[in-house]
Amino acid sequence: MIPESISTIRPLGQKLSQFFQLGWRLVSKGEVGTRQQVLTKLASEGGLRRIKELTDTEFKNFSDDQRTSVFKDSVLPFFQAISHEDVLSSLLLENSIDTIYNFLFGPSGCRAIRIFAFIAPTLLLITSGSDEILDATHIEASLAVLQKIIDLNGTALILEEFHPFVQMISECLEDNLAVAGSLSLQRAHQSLSRIRRRLGLGREISLLEVIPKAESDLWAKFEIHQDMPGLLSVEGPRHDNDHEEITKIKIMPTAQEIQSHRLEYLPIRDPAALHLPGIQGLLDRQFRLLREDTVGQLRDSVGLEIERLRNSQQSQSAPARIKHATRTVVYHNVCVVDIELDKRKGLQMVVEFDQPLASRKMTKSQRREWWTSSKQLQLDALLCLVDSEGGAIFLSVTEQVKTNTPVLKPDNRAQALLKHTMNGEDEGDMPQAKPRDLFNDPQRAFVTLCLVDSYIPDILQAVNYLINRIHSQKSLVEFPGVLLPSFRPTLQALQEMSRHGEVPFAEFLVSSPGQKEETYILPPAYALQDRFRFDISCLLNNGGHLILSPREQFDFQTLREGSTLDDAQGVALVNALCRRLALIQGPPGTGKSFTGLALIKALLKNRDKARLGPIICVCYTNHALDQLLERLVVDGIKQIVRLGSRSKSQLLEPFNLRHISSQQNKTKAEKQREWQLRSELDFSSSEVEDLLSDVKRADSWKSIKAYLEANHPRHHNELFGNDEDGFQTVHHDLGGVVSKWLNDKSWLKRRGGSKARSIQTLANASLHRMSQNERKNVYQYWVADITDSICDNLCRALNSYTDIKNMLNQSRQELDLRCLKEAHVIGVTTTGLARNMNLLRRLHSKVMLCEEAGEVLEAHTITALLPRIEHLILIGDHQQLRPQIQNYELQHENPRGEKYSLDVSLFERLVDPKGDSGIQIPFSTLEIQRRMHPSIAQLIRDTLYYKLQDHPVVSEYPEVWGLAKRLFWLDHREPEASSDPSRVMSTSHSNNWEVDMTAALVSHLVRQGKYQSDDIAVLTPYLGQLQKMRRRMSASHEIVIGDRDTVDLEKEGYDVDVGGLPSSMPQKTTLLKALRIATVDNFQGEEAKVVVISLVRSNPRNKCGFLRTSNRINVLLSRARHGMYIIGNAQTSRHVPMWAEVLSILEANNNIGRTLPLRCPRHPEVEIKVSAPDDFSVFAPEGGCTKKCNLRLSCGHSCVNKCHSEPLHDAVICLEPCQRSKPGCDHPCSQPCGQECEKTCQFKMANVRLLCGHVRANLECYKTQNLSKIRCERQRPQNISSATSLVERLCLAATHVYGSAKSVTSGKTVKSSKNTTVHVSVNVGDRITTVLIDACIRVMAKSLAHCAKRPARFDVVIPNATRGVKSLARPVLKLAPGRVHTRCQEMLSCGHQCPSICGEKCPLSEYCQICAPESVKSTMVDYIMQATYSEVDLDEDPIIVPSCGHLMALSSMDGHMRMSDYYELSEGCSVKALKKLPEPFSTENLKNCPICRGSLRDINRYNRVVRQGLIEQVTKKFISWANQQYIPLEKRLYEEEKRLQHSTDAGEALLRQPAREEITGSQLITHNIKLEKSSQYQIDTLRKFPELKLRYKPTISLKTEISKFLKQVHEHEQPFGRVLDMVQDIRRKCGITTNLTIDRTVLDTRFRMLATVLAIRCDLAILSDFVALRQRGQERSTQHDWVKAELHLDLSNNRKVCKDLIEEALVRDQPMHEVEARVFFARWSILERSVKPVDLEQSEMLLAEAKEQLAVAETTCKRYPGQTRGMLTEISNVHRMFWDAAFYTTVDNEEKRQVYAAMAREFTGTGHWYTCANGHPFTVGECGMPMQTSVCPQCNAPVGGQDHQPAAGVTHARDFEEQFGELRLN
Repeated sequence: MIPESISTIRPLGQKLSQFFQLGWRLVSKGEVGTRQQVLTKLASEGGLRRIKELTDTEFKNFSDDQRTSVFKDSVLPFFQAISHEDVLSSLLLENSIDTIYNFLFGPSGCRAIRIFAFIAPTLLLITSGSDEILDATHIEASLAVLQKIIDLNGTALILEEFHPFVQMISECLEDNLAVAGSLSLQRAHQSLSRIRRRLGLGREISLLEVIPKAESDLWAKFEIHQDMPGLLSVEGPRHDNDHEEITKIKIMPTAQEIQSHRLEYLPIRDPAALHLPGIQGLLDRQFRLLREDTVGQLRDSVGLEIERLRNSQQSQSAPARIKHATRTVVYHNVCVVDIELDKRKGLQMVVEFDQPLASRKMTKSQRREWWTSSKQLQLDALLCLVDSEGGAIFLSVTEQVKTNTPVLKPDNRAQALLKHTMNGEDEGDMPQAKPRDLFNDPQRAFVTLCLVDSYIPDILQAVNYLINRIHSQKSLVEFPGVLLPSFRPTLQALQEMSRHGEVPFAEFLVSSPGQKEETYILPPAYALQDRFRFDISCLLNNGGHLILSPREQFDFQTLREGSTLDDAQGVALVNALCRRLALIQGPPGTGKSFTGLALIKALLKNRDKARLGPIICVCYTNHALDQLLERLVVDGIKQIVRLGSRSKSQLLEPFNLRHISSQQNKTKAEKQREWQLRSELDFSSSEVEDLLSDVKRADSWKSIKAYLEANHPRHHNELFGNDEDGFQTVHHDLGGVVSKWLNDKSWLKRRGGSKARSIQTLANASLHRMSQNERKNVYQYWVADITDSICDNLCRALNSYTDIKNMLNQSRQELDLRCLKEAHVIGVTTTGLARNMNLLRRLHSKVMLCEEAGEVLEAHTITALLPRIEHLILIGDHQQLRPQIQNYELQHENPRGEKYSLDVSLFERLVDPKGDSGIQIPFSTLEIQRRMHPSIAQLIRDTLYYKLQDHPVVSEYPEVWGLAKRLFWLDHREPEASSDPSRVMSTSHSNNWEVDMTAALVSHLVRQGKYQSDDIAVLTPYLGQLQKMRRRMSASHEIVIGDRDTVDLEKEGYDVDVGGLPSSMPQKTTLLKALRIATVDNFQGEEAKVVVISLVRSNPRNKCGFLRTSNRINVLLSRARHGMYIIGNAQTSRHVPMWAEVLSILEANNNIGRTLPLRCPRHPEVEIKVSAPDDFSVFAPEGGCTKKCNLRLSCGHSCVNKCHSEPLHDAVICLEPCQRSKPGCDHPCSQPCGQECEKTCQFKMANVRLLCGHVRANLECYKTQNLSKIRCERQRPQNISSATSLVERLCLAATHVYGSAKSVTSGKTVKSSKNTTVHVSVNVGDRITTVLIDACIRVMAKSLAHCAKRPARFDVVIPNATRGVKSLARPVLKLAPGRVHTRCQEMLSCGHQCPSICGEKCPLSEYCQICAPESVKSTMVDYIMQATYSEVDLDEDPIIVPSCGHLMALSSMDGHMRMSDYYELSEGCSVKALKKLPEPFSTENLKNCPICRGSLRDINRYNRVVRQGLIEQVTKKFISWANQQYIPLEKRLYEEEKRLQHSTDAGEALLRQPAREEITGSQLITHNIKLEKSSQYQIDTLRKFPELKLRYKPTISLKTEISKFLKQVHEHEQPFGRVLDMVQDIRRKCGITTNLTIDRTVLDTRFRMLATVLAIRCDLAILSDFVALRQRGQERSTQHDWVKAELHLDLSNNRKVCKDLIEEALVRDQPMHEVEARVFFARWSILERSVKPVDLEQSEMLLAEAKEQLAVAETTCKRYPGQTRGMLTEISNVHRMFWDAAFYTTVDNEEKRQVYAAMAREFTGTGHWYTCANGHPFTVGECGMPMQTSVCPQCNAPVGGQDHQPAAGVTHARDFEEQFGELRLN
């Protein structure tokens, strides 16, 4: 019905009503895509014609019935379609909707006036009718359309014609009582109220002028005149960014603003002093103060740098950190080298600057490390580019490294080349391409930046910087720690709210001066509907029913008895539900978060009934938001969405908006719109890139030629056409025309000293009759005109590009909007909410809950008030920390800043309005604290919270171990440290004595062995003290610093890396895993069992700094649960009122003194007092007292240490002599008693006679017990089959020695039937060594060794010879007659026979033995006989020519390649048969060319040798990778097992949840749960229950990763396995049917077996936890389906997996895995037996099988105690499961855990690799040398060693270390 072409449009007439009714049906009932298509079509030309047809209808001639019919059938469906809430909130349809409404408004509002002139009387007609009742939706739709028309068209505000329409519709609302209380009527009232306000402002626009306030409006008090902003100022605007309206103010300061010397206008708290009334004045005040606090510090810092640049007397190396402003880093001599466009990030500029002095003398790698560690110029860092003329552009870092980009563009480079050539310079002198990064150049650094704001002046200034039109000195100012996203979104949101003027709850936020009465708060608008009641039964634990009516008396007794809420929490909850603006104050420890959680549950229970939409949960910090949402997830709340990417919670990852939207599909309309915008963006970006290229080439001859041709044709003809005489000039080089004209000096003398002419005069003058200066001026005018024209086009193109890019981003957000609309709870930070304001304001959210409201700036809270919010709940405590701001001059505690009080939150202003700040809003206060011991709570109860009560549980807290008092102030007079002169900007302080005292006290607490991670916290008010304590205690504890403290440290310039230590130190072992250190400001909301406080300040002036306000003191004193210890100078703090009261309380209870009393838990009668850090080591050296420990060690010896705790006692190593003996001897053990005995006796036996008769001087005792395994070290003759084999063995020895032997003589010769043994004496130095040679008779012929015809000079290893000796020997090498190898018969190109062997590629003719040059012929090719190429006989010994081109004789190359190890060779070295390949990893390295180490892959003869080396190399990589992958998986599984075993709170919460129907499909599972078949099937069954799915989600995710790892380490995925599969595939393709077998020992099965063990453990953890959880649920009779249903457990498949693992472990000789598999088998049997239906026979069988497996496992452990360490304990634990009721026990075997930990340290240690006797690799951690003997898990060969000496057969795998020692795999 909507024509595609305008030419085909025909009026619909009577069918027009059907058209609009069809559209309304599609919009209201259709899918999202359909709705989008309908509105898009309606906004097209054809759709607008249909709207025009409706508005052009002649309504005047209609009867009453016709009017009613047309309204209901045509107008109403049309209005309902275009005002549908999903349509108006759509981002994708925003342009279409604006088009429709603007068209409906028409020229000067003619169409809107015409249609509403019909609608308003019609509504009155329907209302006045006696037989028909007006539907509220009619009024709602009409007002919604009118409101949108007025909002979009400012002209409507001054059209008087709309006023009577509004009045008539108002009468309809007043008369229409039948629909009172409906939601439609409420929305109609809201629209009408907004229309009235808008039109009321509109009537005053024509009369708007600045009217000064009358004196009668001022309060009767003395006032100092305050200069107003903008035009209201007496002196006029301060600068170009000073305006009356905040909507016109730029967020970042302008150049004029930076240089202005007048004070900015800062509104004060007095509403009467504001220049704008009401809510506009509030928004204006919050915007200006927040901007001053954030942007003001940047403005001042930049202004100081501009002043420095202008002051030529100032040295360039002025301090980078400027005083009286924020901390900055300044980079000097800045130059803009390029501007480019990034499609995603926009316009970017590359700048270069001088390297900082500290980095100039560093190497490239050092400089890279310096930039990284300094954290300067990191991604998104905020900077400002300033110049000496006052220009300033704010930028941010977008890219740190960009390399290999030329400095000059091609055209510019051509011009530069021309200039260099003309000057006689070489092209090599030109600037070449160089990397653009921070570290490559020692003198200059490069960084890529983008504009913070795409303002036209900034863009033009950046272009001028690039083309060097601004000749000034420039600097780059960086603001470390200043994050633009932390304040700009809030400021922009305030501007947007001011622009629309609509702020919910404005009547409560703004008040008249002096109005302080407490105001009655009505219920939320949605709760005012008829018969609406809150159902809060979800808060009851007894299954009862409870209803809350906002207008009736509530039954608090039922709530108190049925819920866990206390009285105050219950009252606060009821008040919060019944007030549209609810305030809840929660003193420390009273359960603010718990109450907020209960409120969210109650609201969600009534969500559908009240049509609440998503509940917006707002927190100030990401940490607090994560905690809130995690509690909701654990409690089973569904449909949660978390906005923002700063979450660190793994539990919330699936609920992140980015993750959720990535799983949704786009509609057809969205895809089409995005494709259209992408195409437009590509076109626009190409246009911008072309213009950028043009502006860079503005001075090129092509640009000048085109410009002159278009604008100055006469000059064009003179320069590029005819000469001055009119002749046509032929230019062979157009590029030099302009340069030649500029440098022409022929007219210089003729012009003489005449006055230079103006540009206007020169425009008509001849180019050839100008002086050189005139030519230069004209040329510069041309270039400037060209540049200006291009810049104008560039700005227009950039505006278009920005608009399209914004529309594209908005289109992409449509998917996010759909996801948010489906949410029940949306979690977002205040900053995140402001950043996503355009998205969230489109939601139909009616409720917003804000936690930490007392710590949130009022500006942040106001921007969180979305337009449709009807219910606002603020939870906080205004007596704790106030919001943090930067500018002390704006703080409430500063006498000068009290009139601004920017750090007073909205929560505090509403709860406690001071003076003129607002209305008194009623609030609820929580009164029962469950955190602090009563003695600690007294400190804040008697000073701040007089009604605070203690829950009984806090009185039962135990005493603090090691201390005599749980609360104490250690008073001292040690002075604080002087401030650091290098930190002129810092206000931080430190106290070295308190650092040492705190460290000593913390160490004393840790030595008690009673406190775990997070139990102890150290607090201090100052970052400087925090940094010192962190460095001091990091040597003994793993320090935990919060995110906010880390950011603050970086912002203040502190090094966050302590002492250069890595972040994780696996070598460190302490009783306390982690110690939390924090500043007071960043510890609110946290708590710890014991808190140690360092007050720092101690000075004669009694200045206590930050801790002079009660808010900080309150937080400081309310963090501890069991004990709190304050270290500080009481005299310095006593003058502060609250500290004085606290000190009085402490003195009354004797909890303050100059000495701290300690208490020994074992000897409480001993009195211990310490007053200095060293006193702890004197009076309590081990955490106890000075008495000797009276306990015995586990070995039975007495403990020699001082009194200490049980954990320290258990860690003592007994140093008494060990009395245990070894089997087979009576020698005493050499180890101390506390260390593990050596497995064998290492006692040295002297002069032991071996079986061969030789005597060993020293031999270990255990070796003498089996002399048959001892190998004699004496040299004995070896039978060598040939002289060639001898040469091979000598040449391939591991170590070559060089030098010169004095003589070589031949000894006796012994002949036999086959061999002749020749004894050759070699005289080396002072020793004579005999080399025994067994040579073949045929080879020897009749010649002795020393008189052989061809003596050889070669390198050999002579046993026991001194290094550096080159020996001479003359073995016989004359081969037997006959050819050993076939020489190649092919001819080279020169005509001579090929010198190589048959089967290899023939070399080039230059390698011909006859034709080759002398340099080739003289090459040494026979390293055995020392013969050159020209001397060898190629028929007997051909050559090998690798691809590298080096020559080598075949005999020498065969020896180098160790061919005899791979083939059976004949006497002539021909191949007879294949040998079994050497053991894997037995080769030292990959064989290469012996001369250049080039590749030998192209030599066919050595393929077998080379390829085995290649496969081994890849296998080594595989082993290293598998090691890296396995350890994290095992650690995570261990943590998951602990989580499931110890997460009793989560389990209890899960059981306490109200029962609901988990499975919506088949209900059979509610009666029968079958856990059978595979483990995956079992887990999938459990995942059908939402609560279980959530509980086991991390474990199941881990199982998926383990399964993936299991596939990756399978034998088929290993290099050998893949090669085997490939070869078998090729054999099959070739028709070979025989099976190919390999030695399976080359395949590594360890990791597959380890992964199998992990998978079994994972399955066992899940199923065991489920069974235990279900059993607890049955005991409590919970109503969950998975508890009530009958459970059938069949774990036969699980046991089969264990059996398979047992069999493989036996085959592979892996006792550890065998025992593990048998234990798993037993546990599966016990688990199945515990829940199986009663079957005595089956139960007994399972029990018998379990016992049998455990018995075999125990036997194996005793047989292999070293390889199964820790498993006996686990077997014992499983034995107890037979009789214990708790069948689920994740065996917390610490001994076994230590094995895994040692493995982890090994793989992350020094990385020294060894191989066992059979070549299997392993690593050694610690110092890198073996200290313990074990056996290889692959072959049971000895591995490891003792006393840094490897075991027999163990070799150092240097090739592993060389190739993989530095390998880092993720």
